[in-house]
Amino acid sequence: MSYKNPRAAALVSVSALLLFSLWLCYPLIFKGVPYITDEDEGHHFNRVVNMAKSGDYNPHYFLKPSLHFYLRQPAVWASYLYLKHKGEIDSIQKIRTGDPFGLSGYAFALSHPAVFEANRAFTVLFYLGALLCTFFIARLFVPDIFALGAVWLSGISPALLSYSAVIGVDMVMVFMVLLGILLSLLAFRNFSIFNITVAGFVCGLAASTKYNAAPLCALPALSVLLSGKGSLKGYMASIISPVAGFFAGSPYILVSFPLFLEHVGYEIWHYGVSGHAGHECTRGIGQALCYARWAFNSALSPLPLALGILSIPLIFRRDKRLACIFLFFPVAFFLLMTAQKAHFPRNMLSLVPIAFILASFFVYETSQNMAKIGKTIYIFLFLVLSSYPLLRSSLSLRHDAKNFPEDTRIAAFRWLKSSLRPLEDAAISGNLNFIPQVYGMKGVTRIDERKADVARLYLEGFSLLVVGPDFTVPDNGNYFLHLVRYFKGLPYSGRVVVNPEIRIFRLKADKTFIPPKGILPAPQCFPSESYCWITSRLAFIPLREKELGQSLPLTLSLMTPWSGQKVIFSLAEWKSSYSFRSDDLGKWVEVSLSPPKAKLKLSGGIKVELLHVHSPFTQKISSDKRRLGIAIKR
Repeated sequence: MSYKNPRAAALVSVSALLLFSLWLCYPLIFKGVPYITDEDEGHHFNRVVNMAKSGDYNPHYFLKPSLHFYLRQPAVWASYLYLKHKGEIDSIQKIRTGDPFGLSGYAFALSHPAVFEANRAFTVLFYLGALLCTFFIARLFVPDIFALGAVWLSGISPALLSYSAVIGVDMVMVFMVLLGILLSLLAFRNFSIFNITVAGFVCGLAASTKYNAAPLCALPALSVLLSGKGSLKGYMASIISPVAGFFAGSPYILVSFPLFLEHVGYEIWHYGVSGHAGHECTRGIGQALCYARWAFNSALSPLPLALGILSIPLIFRRDKRLACIFLFFPVAFFLLMTAQKAHFPRNMLSLVPIAFILASFFVYETSQNMAKIGKTIYIFLFLVLSSYPLLRSSLSLRHDAKNFPEDTRIAAFRWLKSSLRPLEDAAISGNLNFIPQVYGMKGVTRIDERKADVARLYLEGFSLLVVGPDFTVPDNGNYFLHLVRYFKGLPYSGRVVVNPEIRIFRLKADKTFIPPKGILPAPQCFPSESYCWITSRLAFIPLREKELGQSLPLTLSLMTPWSGQKVIFSLAEWKSSYSFRSDDLGKWVEVSLSPPKAKLKLSGGIKVELLHVHSPFTQKISSDKRRLGIAIKR
């Protein structure tokens, strides 16, 4: 391949720009993993995976169109098969998508990060595809070198870069919109029913990605109208093909039409009337100014924004019909967005490459009559002045993603793995949304920290309590809670848990703790067993009248499944203990007690204190979820 060939040189150059853009966005694929830090991204990812797990391709949800969910299915299945090949998963059902403590019941901690990363990488393909479409659209108006300038500026735009790897509809829409504009322009220049049909179908797919892209569906008809070659077939193709594309991307709308209308109606009301708390601007001029500030400060930078606006009369002077087709969607879309009350700058991402194309066109047009040296300096200054603020922000985004702070939950997990001793149980807050590996550790039980009863947890045998910012130390907490580790993080909970403050307490009864009357449970008996269980660290064994009248010693038959179990029997001013030997596990042993008879009759039974109370289920012994200490029969 000769670099003297302009087409080959342009291909090499655009490939280099795409590689640079890939380098910029690569760290964003792994940002925050194994936790999902964005609410929308979490919802989209879990819905996509749930569709693959259930095999039900009816989304039962039309607040967003469905194409985005279908396009991502190959990424889910490819990453699943990769993990299965590595032996890390045996069923797609093992990918965790639900969490009773998660926002809207979704999991925001990843059981299999590779599936999430694959979906982010899939978004990057749309990002790179959008840059490629930018190049081909720009070539219709300017030479290759200026088209490459538009690609370069689009690739370093922090607004586009920040969504380049996000699992959502925004980058898919950017790609589909640019592809629809490109195909409509090509259909206008090379008119045929086939080209119009293809362009219309893609425009319909764009609307099936995000309802806001609906104005694009008028573009094929405009191309037919302005071509001067309009016919009934041409107009029919330009109208039917976008409709076909829309329903091809969201086919279940046809069988769930009432739900579709309900959800679309809600979206119209939400964005246009009610707005969104924290994301609102006054409709009309106010909204337009809000978007202009966003473009000025982060999406475009001042110079390309100004030149893009100034280029509009120039591009109409060049070719009115081509300019109408090219600018129809940006103008219609901008008017649609400014008519809404809700303000989400990400909705405007599809206009960013278009603005850079316009800015490049302005530079090209105004440099036509310059001398070669002047033209070179002019283009160089444009690129430097436009690129500096964009590239600085984008490199900062890349650096921040690559050096994303370690979540406190990762550090807490590391501490638990090294510090949780055998036969120690930990009550860990489900509100913290730890990754499943934490809750799957031996001895771990998930609790709701807002409802945590520290006295009950201690009595049930827990040794550690791991909680976040929603936990308030109760009045009796000083009797049981001893802080052993603190991980500094956010001292409040957001809708999505991110880098939370974590406190780890050791549960240990203070010597001054006196159990309230009636708090000590009696042994629990179960129909399937001929004996009873003491299920609390502190318990009371009530004795029948016949047993109280018998001569001492009192003999009890005891059994425990726990190594190192120790039992302390006590009355007022009397105490006796028994330690199980290693060969006693699972066997019945006879224990003789000789408490003062008068005090025994007065108390009506014997107080018991155990060293170990555990769940066979969390200790990975059996499926028995009861918390058990010792078994007793008399």
